[in-house]
Amino acid sequence: MPKASKCRIRECNSEQNVRCFAFPKNRELSNLWKENLRISPSMQIPMHNSFVCIQHFEEDAVGPKYLKNGAAPTLNLGYDDVPPNKWTEKRSCCIEGCAPKDKAILFAFPRDEETRKNWALACNVPESCTDRGFICQRHFEPTLVTKYYINF
Repeated sequence: MPKASKCRIRECNSEQNVRCFAFPKNRELSNLWKENLRISPSMQIPMHNSFVCIQHFEEDAVGPKYLKNGAAPTLNLGYDDVPPNKWTEKRSCCIEGCAPKDKAILFAFPRDEETRKNWALACNVPESCTDRGFICQRHFEPTLVTKYYINF
């Protein structure tokens, strides 16, 4: 039987079956989480058992399967101050000169390093843009685009 994920927020009383998210592997984002959770930046967080439950994320930061790019816990953190890092969704196509329509579907760069590099090269964007950048549906063959992902 799999172990239930426990929320890392000290005063959280979430139930065992609530949706939890693992600490990000990306160092920059992990540091934002630590800052919001008042954890020392030098503290090593074990990835295999460090989770934050859905109750600590804004509704707009949670996607159908994963947290959205750059999401950080900002709610019910056990202190009254405003967290230092608020999440605001600033999504747009990273291809220069592209102005997608309001309801355009945006896709994050793939996690696979080789595919990510190929996308950056094909789109003529710097690799540094691929961590938080998006590409709109206009830059893919229409037959490859679905509501949530690209069919390759």
